[in-house]
Amino acid sequence: MSKLNTVLKENADLKHKLNDMFGIIHENDVKSKGYRIIEYTFLAANSLAEIEEKALRYVEIIFAIDRVVLFLNKDILSFNKNKVSSNSRIFFTEGKTFNYFFLEKRIYSDTHLVNLISEFSLFSDCSSYMIIPILEGEKIIGSLNFYSLSKDKFDNNVGTDFLKELALKIGIGLRKIYYLETLNKKILDDYTESFYNRKALDMILKEKLEKRSPFSFILLRLDIINNILVSYGIKTSDEFIERFEKIVVSTLKKEKVGRLISDIFYIVTDLTGKDNIEKLIDNILNIFHSVARNLNLSVHMGINGCVIEGSEILADELIVNDIILEADKRMLCAIKLGEGIIRGFNYDILKK
Repeated sequence: MSKLNTVLKENADLKHKLNDMFGIIHENDVKSKGYRIIEYTFLAANSLAEIEEKALRYVEIIFAIDRVVLFLNKDILSFNKNKVSSNSRIFFTEGKTFNYFFLEKRIYSDTHLVNLISEFSLFSDCSSYMIIPILEGEKIIGSLNFYSLSKDKFDNNVGTDFLKELALKIGIGLRKIYYLETLNKKILDDYTESFYNRKALDMILKEKLEKRSPFSFILLRLDIINNILVSYGIKTSDEFIERFEKIVVSTLKKEKVGRLISDIFYIVTDLTGKDNIEKLIDNILNIFHSVARNLNLSVHMGINGCVIEGSEILADELIVNDIILEADKRMLCAIKLGEGIIRGFNYDILKK
C-alpha cells in the first residue's frame, strides 16, 4: 500500500511539475508572439505618431511595464517635431545626452534613480529603470526607456538579448520613417521658389487639422492670368506667373500659397478674422498689379474668392475633402453674386 501511495504521490508531483512547465512554455509562447507584434509594429510604422500610439503602448501592455518612452537624437534624426503631440511619449534631445549617459554601448538598468541624468529622469514615482540604446553602426540614434514602479522589475535575471534585437529593429523603423518624412519634405520644398501644387494642399490641410490650431483657407480666382494669355501670349503669361510666384513666396513667408488650377490660387494661413484676411488679400493683389506694371501689361483683373476659417472647420470636424468641397461651393456663390466678391462664412469681402 505504501508503494502505491509513493507512486501516486510521485505522479502527483510529476503532474504538478508538468503543469508548471506547460504554464512556463505557454507564457513564453505568448511573450514570443507579443514580441513579434511589437517588432512588426515598429517596422511597419510610417510615422512617429504610429510609434507613439501603437508600438510604445504595445510594449507597455505586453511586457507589463509601467511607462515606456522613446528618446531620439535630434542631431542625427531631425524629425519635424510638429508631427508629435505635445504630451508625447517621444522626446528629442541632443547627441551629447546619449554620449554622456552611455559610457558603454550597452543596456543600463538600476534601482537608484540618482544615477539617472536629468534628461532621462522623467518619473519621480518610479523605483527602477532600464535604458536600451538604439544603435546605427557606432552611432547612438536614440534610446528606448523603461520605467517601473517595482524595484525588482529590471533585476539581473532579466534577459537582454531580445531587447538588443528589438532596438536594432526600432533603429531600422526609425530610419525608414525619417526617409519618408525627408522625401515628403523634399516634394514640398521643390516648390519653395514657386507655388505649392494641388497634391501639397492635401498635406498642408491635413497637418493643420492634426494640430487643431486656428487657420484660414482662402481661394482666389484671378482672371488676369487668362487675360494676359489671350492678349500677350504664352511667353509673357509664363513670365508674369514666374515673377509673381517668386515675389509672393519671398514676401509671404508665413503663408502657404499654391496654385489649384490655371487661374485659381489657394492660401493657407494662421491669420483669422475679416480684417486680417482682407489685408493679406490686398498684399497679394498689390503684388499682381506691381508685376503687371513692371511688364507694361494693360489688362483687366477680375477677382472672386472664398474664405473658410479654422474655427468653423474644427467646430464641424471637417476633413480635407470637406474643406475643399465647401470652398468650391462658396467660390461658385461668389461668382454668381458678381465680380469682386470674396465669400466668407458670415461676411463678404468686396474687391473691385
